[in-house]
Amino acid sequence: MKCYLSKMLPRLNELSSKVSDKHRFHQITFQALALFGLVLAGVLGWPSLHLEWLALLDIAALSFFAAEPYKWTASVAVIAGACAGTFYAGSPSGSSTDMLRLLGFSFATLMVAKLLQRAGQTSTQQQDQLAERTACMEMLENLRPSLAWALLPSRRPEFVNQATKDYTGIQTAASLSDCLAVIHPDDVPLYLEHLNQVAAASQSCEVEFRVRHHDSRYRWMLCRTYPMRDRYGMLLRWVSISRDIQDRKLAESTLRKQEEEYRRIVDFVPACISVANAQGELVYANKVTVAHLGRLAEQIIGKGWMDSLHPDSLPIAQREWAASIRTKQPLDVTLLSKQFDGEYRWQRLTAVPLLDEKGEVMNWYMLGVDIHELVKAQEALEMSKHELTKIVETLPLGIWCTSADGQPTYLNQRLREHTGTTLEKSKDWYWLQNVHPEDREATAAAFMYAINTGTSYLMIHRLRIADGSFHWYEQRGEPLRDTNGQIKRWYGIAIDVDERVRTEERLRETRAKLARATRVATVAELSASIAHELNQPLTSVIANGQAARRWLGATPPNVKAATKSIEMILRDGRAADNTMQNIRALFKRESIRKSGTRVAEMVREAVRLVHEDSQRKNTSIECTFPERLPMVLVDRIQIQQILINLICNGIEAAENVGRRAQLRISAQSCVEGRLLIEVVDNGPGLADLNSIFDAFVTSKAKGMGIGLAISRSIAQAHGGHLWAENLPGGGACFKLTLPTT
Repeated sequence: MKCYLSKMLPRLNELSSKVSDKHRFHQITFQALALFGLVLAGVLGWPSLHLEWLALLDIAALSFFAAEPYKWTASVAVIAGACAGTFYAGSPSGSSTDMLRLLGFSFATLMVAKLLQRAGQTSTQQQDQLAERTACMEMLENLRPSLAWALLPSRRPEFVNQATKDYTGIQTAASLSDCLAVIHPDDVPLYLEHLNQVAAASQSCEVEFRVRHHDSRYRWMLCRTYPMRDRYGMLLRWVSISRDIQDRKLAESTLRKQEEEYRRIVDFVPACISVANAQGELVYANKVTVAHLGRLAEQIIGKGWMDSLHPDSLPIAQREWAASIRTKQPLDVTLLSKQFDGEYRWQRLTAVPLLDEKGEVMNWYMLGVDIHELVKAQEALEMSKHELTKIVETLPLGIWCTSADGQPTYLNQRLREHTGTTLEKSKDWYWLQNVHPEDREATAAAFMYAINTGTSYLMIHRLRIADGSFHWYEQRGEPLRDTNGQIKRWYGIAIDVDERVRTEERLRETRAKLARATRVATVAELSASIAHELNQPLTSVIANGQAARRWLGATPPNVKAATKSIEMILRDGRAADNTMQNIRALFKRESIRKSGTRVAEMVREAVRLVHEDSQRKNTSIECTFPERLPMVLVDRIQIQQILINLICNGIEAAENVGRRAQLRISAQSCVEGRLLIEVVDNGPGLADLNSIFDAFVTSKAKGMGIGLAISRSIAQAHGGHLWAENLPGGGACFKLTLPTT
């Protein structure tokens, strides 16, 4: 409809211009010819030429140029004037007077013709305007169903089409107020301003306002007003065409709401989002971009965003951005950008173009994501990877990697240098050529078994190294599996164990020699143990034998005392025999013969055996036993050996520091089913409370270091425990626990 109106109005203006030009041409031509006829009549009006001819010439000229129908009145007036002039010119009053009369009548005739001509022109202009109006009305009528109306320069309605009447429900519009009554009150000033703007601009303009529908609801209209002017530029009327755009406005409102919603989403997305025009200049930046850069939006728009780039990143951004604009290809670049706190952070900037149907760029949509932590993590990862590579390359062992089917994919520097091979020379199982011929078959079988079954690979074989010799290597391999359990590759290490293998060989030889020496040492240890156990009863036998000899050699012989000494000799012999039986049972691992034994009697018997040694008769030994002690379930002889060993050690400890030995032996019930025996000396104490119970560890110059070890073994064999403690005032306390009956 707008296209049709734009075609009709120029045609209407062209018609008006042609009619006005024709009127003006006829007017000028008629006036010029009339004046020419008048002058010609005056110049040629001498006596020799009859005035009748002059009148006829004037009449002919004026009638020729007044041939159009609307000028017949002027022609008749001119002809009548000319006839009157001719009539009066023929009177006998003289030539001079006649000439003046002729000129007077001709001038009067000309004035009358001019007045009549003006009257004819006015009538013609009104007819032309009527024709124009008719054409305009026809055009407006043809523009249905759009709303159309025309206003005169006085703003009085000239025409309102039927579509407007049907739409608004108003059938007559006599004044501008009638037209404005259907426009929303808030939009009336806008429409009046629109009319002024059209009149001042001399061209059509558009305006949107609300018009009341006949159902009393207002709907949005798009109104375009065209000014119609004559050839002199005078405004003839306003022609307004309107169409209903309510649906479009609703769609635009919905679109604006969606756009506002999208804008809010874009503003609060934790990323820098911006839009650039086809030339690459920013036209929009979201709030996150403004906040991150710490600058005003006006400072970012255009090319101002590049001012925030690091000097090292600016040339890259300019080069890549210019290339993307030139080639219309997306942009993807990583840059350092200054943030609001002045810190430079890594940003990944991507931009994609929006192309029209012709492939031309309409806009660029840009996204900036903070990847500072990612870049730092990647840098740390690269550094770690570099460090790991250095570690792997410099570790003092070979590291290798193969594919799932066993093809080598990596050999570290240590392995390459030590074996003198390369990765290319190791492929296709060629690495087996470096394995010792005697180990090659077993190595290949073990490796293939690991590849086929997915089990760990372990093999020790000889491998040729760079100097051509063979070294023993321990090969270990483990599979790397994916989430589905499928093997992706194998990782392994090659450890040079040549020195270890050779050391183990030497160790085996040394062990063989040591085994022989151990057997010899065992015999010596056994001898020492037997001697240690038999020392006390044999000493007592010797002492009693010497006593019996003295009693028999006395004068007279003391047979009774000698008999008693001989009985003691027999007792000590039986004790020695029991000791030998216990030692034999110990080495044969026979079970211990336990019986209920009174602790007091067992301790006093051990003290007596010690006192029978002539060198230890003066030792002070104090025994303290409470009444009703429970009996212990032990082998009496073995426990007495422990007590004798502890008493002798206490005596020797005091003698070594130049003191008179004093010992205190006590017994008491400690816990249910246990009895505690304590042997306290007055020696210097023990330097190491734990190691003294180890075999061959002694603090005595002539000691063998097996007494306490045997004593603890006997205690443990009886279900008891033997340990030592240092006393605060000096001396040591040995504690023995034994099970009760």
